[in-house]
Amino acid sequence: MPFFFGLTPNAPSFQSGELAEWPAADAPAQTRSEIAQKFKKGTSRLFESETPRKLVLQRRRKQLPDLFFSSAGVHIVSAQLASLLQKMEPEVHQLLPIDVTWRNGETAMDRARLLILTQRQNRLVPDVSDVTLGAGEPDQPTAKYIRNAFPEKMTLRSATAEKTHLWREEFCQDCIVVSDELHNKISEFGLNLPKLRRVNLQ
Repeated sequence: MPFFFGLTPNAPSFQSGELAEWPAADAPAQTRSEIAQKFKKGTSRLFESETPRKLVLQRRRKQLPDLFFSSAGVHIVSAQLASLLQKMEPEVHQLLPIDVTWRNGETAMDRARLLILTQRQNRLVPDVSDVTLGAGEPDQPTAKYIRNAFPEKMTLRSATAEKTHLWREEFCQDCIVVSDELHNKISEFGLNLPKLRRVNLQ
């Protein structure tokens, strides 16, 4: 049975930071906003000219989780989690090198990767999930939903297609779901991730 990330705007899910060595830093505001949607919602893969090279974290932590998000919605994963994703879904996810440091320049996470998660499935059952209707109409296939800030419940239709291990829901793109196989591997390797909640299947 799959699980979903309860990513919230608080530590440890969120780590305050500032992007540095970012080629798009001086781009028009509209361009930066479009790039931020790639960070936050995986609207498409990043071009090299859009890729930040460094994230400077503002507050020193004893330990960082193996997945967290930060400035402009960037999703950061550890080398261990990146390696696991590559083994389970080769070439599916964009995992780009990024230096993650503390304000004094010391390395905060060695060999970190910037995750651009573009993989989608359309399995959400919104009536029994902690989501709120955004743009669109409830009876239209283009309706978009927004995950509640502190989600407790998500319901998906049972899968009928080939196995997917990490994805966003097509009509609720801030809903990130993990397969049971990937969850088992995360537990086996002792990776430290934000709280995972079990998905209900329908």
